[in-house]
Amino acid sequence: MKKKTLKKIIGIFLSTSLIFTTVGAANLDFAEAKSRSSSRSSSRSSKPSSSKSSSKPNSSSSKSSDSSSSSSTEEKKTTQAFDFSAIDKDGKTVKLSDYKGKKVYINVWASWCGPCIREMPELEKVYQKLKDKEDVVFLSITSPSDDEFKNQSPQDKDKATILAKAKELGVTYPVLFDVNDRFLINYTVRSFPTHVFINSDGTIANKVSGAVTESALEEEISKLK
Repeated sequence: MKKKTLKKIIGIFLSTSLIFTTVGAANLDFAEAKSRSSSRSSSRSSKPSSSKSSSKPNSSSSKSSDSSSSSSTEEKKTTQAFDFSAIDKDGKTVKLSDYKGKKVYINVWASWCGPCIREMPELEKVYQKLKDKEDVVFLSITSPSDDEFKNQSPQDKDKATILAKAKELGVTYPVLFDVNDRFLINYTVRSFPTHVFINSDGTIANKVSGAVTESALEEEISKLK
């Protein structure tokens, strides 16, 4: 009797263990399957949303490159010189159009400007060589503070001071006075001295900022057409 009872107990224990083992194995299989599914899902989500977009060239960069290439092959554009009106020391109006068909050089200066003052003897030497040439015009211009010239932002002192400085330096070439800031604005003068070179057809050949030497000025004027 005791043996039969013991056998039953052992049988029940083994059956119960088998059930728990089977359930545990099923749970483990389910967990592994879930883990694999989660891993695949994570792998998919980590993929780039669009492989095409990452390999596509930047259109703006491409266009910029094309534009740069195109512009480099274009010829340099010419700019028509502004037909300025200025006043000379005698109060007469002088216009660029008065010298139509001639090569024109204009020195933009100020009586307080050190580099301007230092280069003026060099400019005078060139003027003496060119003053008798009929096809070349040599001028200078300043921005006086006198009310009569109506400059809203005058860059120099009064007319008398300017002419006194020119005389002191032995300058004999024409000194003109800007009116209503028109010359400085239209020729975008941002520093002194500035040198403007105009071809005989009225186009700007070159504009140079900073002091020049006698030889450098002669060379630039010789390039005018």
